[in-house]
Amino acid sequence: MSFCALRRRIPSLSPRLFSAPSLQPRHLRFLSTSPSPTASPFQQVPRRIKKNKVKRPRRRFKPLKPACDISPSAVEYLSELCKVGPEGSRGVMVKFTHSTGGQPRMVFSLSFINENEIEKQEELGGGEIVDIPGSDKILYVHSTAFLKVLGSNVEMQNEELVFLDKEGFKIDPSS
Repeated sequence: MSFCALRRRIPSLSPRLFSAPSLQPRHLRFLSTSPSPTASPFQQVPRRIKKNKVKRPRRRFKPLKPACDISPSAVEYLSELCKVGPEGSRGVMVKFTHSTGGQPRMVFSLSFINENEIEKQEELGGGEIVDIPGSDKILYVHSTAFLKVLGSNVEMQNEELVFLDKEGFKIDPSS
C-alpha cells in the first residue's frame, strides 16, 4: 500500500510531518514512504550498523595527592600532641568552626579523633585522611575545612600550627 493511499485512510497524517525522518512520530516511523510492490507498509526500517570503536588504552591509576603537605616541624608537633592525647586516639582532626572568643570570625580548630568518630564522619560525608610521616597517627581534615586546606602546607610558626598556601602566605580562615 502506498503512502498516498494510507494518508487517505488516516486523515490526521499530513505531508509536513514527514519532511524529515527525525520529525516523524515514533509510532509511524516504521511506515514505508516508497511505493514498492513487495514492501509491506508495516515493514521496519533497518537499524544502523554499529561501527567498531577503537579501544583506547586504559590510563594508569595515579594516586591522589594528599589534601595538605606536612612540614617536618609540624610532624614533630603533631606526633608529640598525639602522645599526650587521650588513650585510643587515632590522630588529630582539623575542623572549620566559629571562634569561641566572641569574635565574629571563623577559625581552624584541632581535636583528637578516634576510630569510631572517623567512621561516623565518613558516614556523614567524610573528610580527608592525611598520614603523618614517621608515625601511625593521622591528620583528619573535616569536610568543613577541606576546601580551605586543599593544597596547603602545614607548618609551625612561633609555636603555632598554621596553614600556608602555595605562595607561602598564612591562610586566614575568615576570608
